[in-house]
Amino acid sequence: MAKCKNTEKHLRFRGIIEHKDEDIFDVMTTELTKYLAGEVTELEREIDLVYRVNSPIATKRNLPRDVVVQFTTTRIRDKILTKSYREDLEIDNNKIKILKEIPKKVLRKRKDYKEIIDFLGKDTRYRWEYPEGLSFTYDGKRVKILTVRQMEEFLEENKSS
Repeated sequence: MAKCKNTEKHLRFRGIIEHKDEDIFDVMTTELTKYLAGEVTELEREIDLVYRVNSPIATKRNLPRDVVVQFTTTRIRDKILTKSYREDLEIDNNKIKILKEIPKKVLRKRKDYKEIIDFLGKDTRYRWEYPEGLSFTYDGKRVKILTVRQMEEFLEENKSS
């Protein structure tokens, strides 16, 4: 759970082209300042750490490595996330994906719920519960599933109908 708290201030940026001898901290502060229409010095105080993630998949597919930015507070992180829903971030004419950083442990637990997500289909909106489970509306009723056992019971009851 401490890992979850740790990563709640992180954002992952996918698709930023790598340049030789780049200063990724400067690149990110400059681009995020433009994106938020703010001042560089203010954003520099809000960013704690910036680094590229070594990924065997990115290396194998010849893709740029992801950039993780750790903010000092969640305020700026939330501001960037909210704006990303309305407007794309572009760096060097490339659209950049902005993702929340989610620990691998949580992602592994979420794989257990693949069966119910497939059952619900693309038309049903759902929300992940933290650290495990999901909630959604089914047949006009709000449903909250917090364990794999609850999911199995829900599927037994509803698959036959």
